[in-house]
Amino acid sequence: MSESLFIGAILALGLFWLVGMYNRLMRLRAGCLSALADIEQRWVEFSEKIKARWDGDPAISDNLRKLLSTMATISGEGRQEPMSPMHIVHLTALLQTWSDALSTLTRQGEGDIQNDPLEQRAEDWGNFSNQLMAAKNFYNKSAEKYNAAVQQFPARVVAGLLGFRVVGSL
Repeated sequence: MSESLFIGAILALGLFWLVGMYNRLMRLRAGCLSALADIEQRWVEFSEKIKARWDGDPAISDNLRKLLSTMATISGEGRQEPMSPMHIVHLTALLQTWSDALSTLTRQGEGDIQNDPLEQRAEDWGNFSNQLMAAKNFYNKSAEKYNAAVQQFPARVVAGLLGFRVVGSL
């Protein structure tokens, strides 16, 4: 009787431990997903702002439309598997492309005080760049915590069985 009670207690503790480990991994994964959603939200807000401001400029409009289209495509693909290695690679490339394009947009209007002063473009880009950098850092810290949890033994065994994989950083 006492032996079966002891075995039952050990099994119950093991089950609670597994459930706790699973919940921890899910909480860390949700943090990564939330950080990716924050990056996407910042892009959407800023893209609407620059689209409204610079859409009338024919020299900028075509490049802007292409960039926004690329961003929408990558964001749409990422919704299927937001933390997949390929999506992280695409997101990193998009961040670099976005940064280069907006730096070019900022430089294109030098001296064009009537339509859109360079200072305003630089200020907008600086604000967005700072917000995006903060969001990237938050994601990278979340991914670092998640990856550490997934790679620790014995959580690594459970994570492997339940489909938790290491994610990349931006």
